[in-house]
Amino acid sequence: MSKTTPTNVLANCIWACSFTLLCSLGISAQAASGNKSEEKSQKSETVKIKKRPNASYTIEGRKAGVEGRVRLKVTFKSNGDIGDLVDVTRKEDKERMAQAGLTQQAIDAARKIEFEPAKREGKPTTVVKQVEYVFTLY
Repeated sequence: MSKTTPTNVLANCIWACSFTLLCSLGISAQAASGNKSEEKSQKSETVKIKKRPNASYTIEGRKAGVEGRVRLKVTFKSNGDIGDLVDVTRKEDKERMAQAGLTQQAIDAARKIEFEPAKREGKPTTVVKQVEYVFTLY
């Protein structure tokens, strides 16, 4: 298991702040782009993630030194449930990640995502989005 160190905590804080800043910049850019964007955003809204659990490393994955990304196509249903999950990890990474148990860890974490459904014309709608889990050893 990785230890929580001040460096890890600082790195996570920097990442979270950067992500928040980028999201804020994106919202500001949309607001500044004029009435067309404003009208469009009133007609449809994207999925709003409330909670995105982390995927845990497996003992096998750590021992083998496996690092990489697991990409999943996730169906975010209009009723607020997670639907189908499809592994769309790159071909060259797929087998290695699965053998280390990391694909299953990503699937288990994705099933626990909490979200507000996307909306079209003000009504909840089902959408499919790609979710990525990155596994890096420190």
